[in-house]
Amino acid sequence: MLFFAILKGIVLGFSIAAVVGPIGVLCLRRSIAEGFWSGLISGFGAAFADATYGAVAAFGLTIISDFLLGKAFLLGIVGGSYLMRIGYKTFRKKPEISTVALEKSSLLKKFVSTFFLIMVNLLTIMQFMVIFTGLNITPENMLLSSALVLGVLFGSMIWWILLATLGSFLKYKLASVAGIKWINRISGTIVGGFGLSIILKALVSQFN
Repeated sequence: MLFFAILKGIVLGFSIAAVVGPIGVLCLRRSIAEGFWSGLISGFGAAFADATYGAVAAFGLTIISDFLLGKAFLLGIVGGSYLMRIGYKTFRKKPEISTVALEKSSLLKKFVSTFFLIMVNLLTIMQFMVIFTGLNITPENMLLSSALVLGVLFGSMIWWILLATLGSFLKYKLASVAGIKWINRISGTIVGGFGLSIILKALVSQFN
């Protein structure tokens, strides 16, 4: 029973993480421009955020979910603005190919940045709440809920490992200043565009 719960969680975590979005674009760019570990640690920040929201849904922590959903407008503005800031900085970033190991403090910042971006994306917790309800996961079954959340973490981590590996492979195919420059511009535009769309959605929902 627990094995199947973990397996379901892995499939769920992988599926949610694999949806094309700003975090995926950001992690792929970091893998290409800054190396495997930069992309991987960034992805793991998103994975732990997915698991956190999975735990909120699985254990029926409605106080937390209700509070967050009640702050949807504020979180949308903050998250969208932060994405636009990252997009702008990425677009303007000086093209360079990193060949040195990143400092632990730098990796921690990358982990925190993606963790934060997922946590202010309320679509994630809404997805988990709907899916967990469909799977008939009840908060009373602590062991089963824990197994499912653990599976979500593993599934999400698997996706980010694959994406970071792809980015690391592409790094050697696009290892030129011109290539990195265009990667920065394209990914910066995409990430910034996602941020702008989040802000507009928050404004529309607020005034409708």
